[in-house]
Amino acid sequence: MWALLSELAASPVTEWRAGTDFAWWSTHSGLRVRARHTLHPEPQGVCRVCLELRMPGAPGSRVALFAGAITKRYLALKAACLAAYAQLDAAGVKAGAADPREDLP
Repeated sequence: MWALLSELAASPVTEWRAGTDFAWWSTHSGLRVRARHTLHPEPQGVCRVCLELRMPGAPGSRVALFAGAITKRYLALKAACLAAYAQLDAAGVKAGAADPREDLP
């Protein structure tokens, strides 16, 4: 299951709006997955990031049943990584690009 989710997550970006959001769609073995990252400017110059993952249809329901917990864990880890990079950027520290999947067991 993890290999399938990893392959889907490596899909190229299919929608891009500079400075606001990007998304990707992927299909594998009948499972369709859509992920979107959206930026929402907030007061005091901060920005809120929303991570959205959708798996429509019956295959998505089955995957959510078996992989829902690990998917939520991955999204929480990704959100924590984004927050850490934002704090480093605000402090003027240049951070290298890292693959957040490397931190998962």
